[in-house]
Amino acid sequence: MAIGNNGNIVTTGTITGYGAGITNTNCVFAYVTTNENTTTPSAVQPITLQTLVPAAGSSWTLSGSANLTTSLAGYYLVNYRAECTNSSAATFPIEVIASNVTQTLEIQGSEFTAQLQGKGGNPFTVSFIVHLAANDQLQFAYAAANTSMYLASAALPPFTTAPPTFSVTITRISP
Repeated sequence: MAIGNNGNIVTTGTITGYGAGITNTNCVFAYVTTNENTTTPSAVQPITLQTLVPAAGSSWTLSGSANLTTSLAGYYLVNYRAECTNSSAATFPIEVIASNVTQTLEIQGSEFTAQLQGKGGNPFTVSFIVHLAANDQLQFAYAAANTSMYLASAALPPFTTAPPTFSVTITRISP
């Protein structure tokens, strides 16, 4: 698998597998289930990740509570989901973004901005492809215009388990 000149994923040959025994997949799933409260309006706040679930052979580690670090360079497909909540009846914007902490740059195409109207929550999902060098660190952060905006999740009846407040799956697609 490779990234072509036009940015498309290109494959040659046959891709096979059945799930059992596949190693060195170099993917990771990380999430948080607690609320990420807005402490300072309009300030960028790192999202604190609680749990890291690396696949067998994965090179990902959780550095501190907010940075995901890989030891392998390559192109990565990143999918994240954020549960944005508004506890006010007013309309406020909220933004979530990914940054390469090591390179001190915002990752283009990783951001989303939403205007949440009235009380309630909304899940948002974003996917992007990024090239990372060995030992680069990814960090996800958000900014909300008001303290009534935050990341939170709740179970909807008849279910008793809430989805994660924020979750991310990262898969290496090419060296």
